[in-house]
Amino acid sequence: FWLLLLGLGLLLIAALSFSVDFGAGWITFLVVRTSWLLRFGFGLILTKEIGFSFVFGVVTVLFLGTTTSWL
Repeated sequence: FWLLLLGLGLLLIAALSFSVDFGAGWITFLVVRTSWLLRFGFGLILTKEIGFSFVFGVVTVLFLGTTTSWL
């Protein structure tokens, strides 16, 4: 029984170490792969933010202009 438990524990440890190694490799690959994607995405987000704030500003100015003209 103890031998079975020991074997299962060793198997679990081996599986864990393998998955950790595999995961580390996969994460490294993903990081390397997404570094330029992230840069591109960040630029996209930044452009979107600037565009959104610009649109929001225009809408606010228009809204204020129309409300003040109505008043």
